[in-house]
Amino acid sequence: MAKCRKGGEVPARGWAIENEADESDTADVEATSHAFQLVDACRSDQRLVVVRRFVDQKSIREIAGELGRSEGAVKQLQFRALETLRDQMRNPMSNISVHGRTRSKPSTDAV
Repeated sequence: MAKCRKGGEVPARGWAIENEADESDTADVEATSHAFQLVDACRSDQRLVVVRRFVDQKSIREIAGELGRSEGAVKQLQFRALETLRDQMRNPMSNISVHGRTRSKPSTDAV
């Protein structure tokens, strides 16, 4: 610790680094929280696959066995879930909240 003119102690330069690390940790926590909110808004079967695959780190084969589905079906669920998450992250305003869940707005384009 360095001394200031009034005799008190001033934290060393490392304090700024610690403060930056705390801000970085906060940003990581917020990003993780946001990601979990987006996953939570997925359909239940897609959400289950994403959680098993990326949180529980299970293989496609293991998930297929748990769900009683083919590996191809699990891959398709994962693909659609990731596609939905990617879209939500790119276009956050394209979602509306319905009963605590988020879903895409219906298309207003004429057929």
